[in-house]
Amino acid sequence: TAAWNSGETPLTPGNLYAVRLATRQEGQSFQVFWSNELTNASAVQDVAWRISNAANGWERTSRRLWMSVDGDGAGAGLLIPYNKISGKAYGELGGFAQSWSQHFIAQGSSLAGAVLYAAVGGTQPPIYRQKTLVSVHEGSPKGPIIGVQKIAVGVGNYTGDASWGAFGAAFAPGETPLKTGIDYWIRWQTLETDFTIGNYVNSKGIRSSGSRGFNPYIQRAAIQPAKLQGSVKNDQIPVSQNLDAIIVTYDNDIPFARYLSENKVYWKSELIDCSDPLDALGGMPVFSKNLLQTSSGSGAELEAIQDLWRPYMMDERVRLEREKRSGFSSRQVDVFQAHDGGLFGKSGGAFDGGWVRTVNQLDPKSKYILSGWIRSSYGLGLESQVNIGWDESGQGENPESGSIEWSDVVVVPGLWTPFQSSPIKPFEDKISCWLRASGGPNSKFHFQAEFADLQMRQIKSEFSSPSISSQERR
Repeated sequence: TAAWNSGETPLTPGNLYAVRLATRQEGQSFQVFWSNELTNASAVQDVAWRISNAANGWERTSRRLWMSVDGDGAGAGLLIPYNKISGKAYGELGGFAQSWSQHFIAQGSSLAGAVLYAAVGGTQPPIYRQKTLVSVHEGSPKGPIIGVQKIAVGVGNYTGDASWGAFGAAFAPGETPLKTGIDYWIRWQTLETDFTIGNYVNSKGIRSSGSRGFNPYIQRAAIQPAKLQGSVKNDQIPVSQNLDAIIVTYDNDIPFARYLSENKVYWKSELIDCSDPLDALGGMPVFSKNLLQTSSGSGAELEAIQDLWRPYMMDERVRLEREKRSGFSSRQVDVFQAHDGGLFGKSGGAFDGGWVRTVNQLDPKSKYILSGWIRSSYGLGLESQVNIGWDESGQGENPESGSIEWSDVVVVPGLWTPFQSSPIKPFEDKISCWLRASGGPNSKFHFQAEFADLQMRQIKSEFSSPSISSQERR
């Protein structure tokens, strides 16, 4: 397999071309596979030619080679400014690091996708359980971010103590606008934390040291394009070799008014100096009093407030814990945990349960917002779920009640993600709040969910009754 960047081998549509394969040293030979497709050799031109021996020269065969030849779009509007070049799956590694950046010269109007070939550590979870954050920077790896950032989830092989494959991400037209001929850097940064990999044990019984990062493959030095500036390790160590990657861009000038390019990332690796979740998500005007306040008070008063949260179990195998943690905007907050009880990164089996609390003495004419921070040790899917729910009837006894409205929670595994509910209006004078985590019987990895800094606040009235003069009444 071989590949070229867009523009390196210009072709004219409709013209006839041939791809020539030859050994590196003259006089050597190799074998090819024939295509199973039947052809009328006398009626077609695209059949194979070969040199069986130097004396006879080129001779025409009656069959096609088992080969695929593709362009960089053929009207589909795609360009490839940075290609894999060599079809060899995996070769030399560049070095373990938390981030790697690769220089490329843009073609087209915006980024379409990027794939980085890499391996992960032998005591880390498999590559398909790890994620990287992909971003494009102008000028240098530390330059301004262009467009949106995407999460690339790994895919690849796992032997029990070794794992390799690729991290890939796709972009919609206009999400990451580019200017043709301008220097950019595409950056991959691990999103793993000690929370996601710190307790993992591989098939040899070796426990993870908690080291975060990945090890990318590099291209062969002899065939690297001269215009490229190489790669950068951990944002500060220049490397002369280029990463083994593919970058694809859109050729068309597609309008992107519908797409956001705000460069906002709300995920936090730790609960340190995090803003209010309502502020992080844009929020809405609310009163400052938190009706779920658990981080103030003292003595018996504080214990009474804390006891308002009650654990519940839909599957007795669930493990429920609660602890206080500091560092959240200089405050202490309660962190509620629900997990499968698994050890050393292995699944403890199916589980289902969480925490519930009922808030009383509410105004039935008002609406309220429930917010907080959530994180999980593993990605959500059929075998692992995290939910926050609320019940406008205020019942707090039946977690299977149809009156509970469960939210669609989106989290980045290992990172704290803000949550905000839609407006909640109590039927009478109370609302119940539900925290829930569950895992299926077929999960291979330990799953744990955490909920922190839960808040419920009353929404301020958006409208006030205008004063009407006596003249206007008439």
